Amino acid sequence: ILSNILDETDSVPAAVQKFSKQRAKEAKTLVTISRSLDRPGFLGAITFIIPIILDSIFTKIAPKIFSPNIISMLQKDDMTFRAVAAKKRLDRILQLAIIGAFLAGMAKLTTIGIQFLATTMGRHSTTVAAGLFGVLVGGAVLKKIAGVFRPGMAPADVLTKTKSNIGGNDKLSTASASSTK
Repeated sequence: ILSNILDETDSVPAAVQKFSKQRAKEAKTLVTISRSLDRPGFLGAITFIIPIILDSIFTKIAPKIFSPNIISMLQKDDMTFRAVAAKKRLDRILQLAIIGAFLAGMAKLTTIGIQFLATTMGRHSTTVAAGLFGVLVGGAVLKKIAGVFRPGMAPADVLTKTKSNIGGNDKLSTASASSTK
């Protein structure tokens, strides 16, 4: 583009000004994309990693509908930065619509299942829902606790698995336990 503008104009400053004017919207879009990828902290990590994961999943499922992640898209010579931003915006809307529809469908199926169980058991649907929630929470707690009750594991072994300061020493308990053996 710049070489064509240089051929069309009489001076380099005029060519630079014309080039800058023509490419201003592209440059602004590239800066916006770059800033959205470089957010600091936890939010930045989430807004960077989750879209890449979503893009990889949806691209594998429907490659003709969804495009690869934005970093790959920026490397395509046949697309402008504005076209990449527009395509990724459309991809994100479709992805969120699909995820939302899936979650709404799961919620509806859960509601139907709870109502069916409530009717079958002769109970109120709120009671059945609370019971199912209790079973889920109880299962999660039992799974967490089950890690402590491994065959061949002594109660003292639990201390060696922790990384807490024991007895005011600067050493971690794993180091203390290994040095006493």
